[in-house]
Amino acid sequence: MLPFKKARQLAIEKIKELSANSGIDFLIMDEYTAEFGYGRIFSYQSAEFVNTKRLGALVGGNAPIIVDKEKGTLHVTGTRMPMEFYLEKYLELRDDPEKFEAEIR
Repeated sequence: MLPFKKARQLAIEKIKELSANSGIDFLIMDEYTAEFGYGRIFSYQSAEFVNTKRLGALVGGNAPIIVDKEKGTLHVTGTRMPMEFYLEKYLELRDDPEKFEAEIR
């Protein structure tokens, strides 16, 4: 079982990669981290927004990240559907990550 700190670190590493690719510094929004049966969902936003709460600093298109605490895997979700959709799809297709990725894109 993946401890919370390790799951969070995996999410941070992915967010750093997304930051590097976009040129925007992102931070996890800990107050929106949620736990479900098999894992945790990490949400993130621009560092400027996290630090200042200035609405003009909000960034769109930042899909929450699922970290499976039993498998140690990480999955970027999407933004076109409510988070519940991605969570249900993940629970349905957890043993077939490629199908999960295909169905949410």
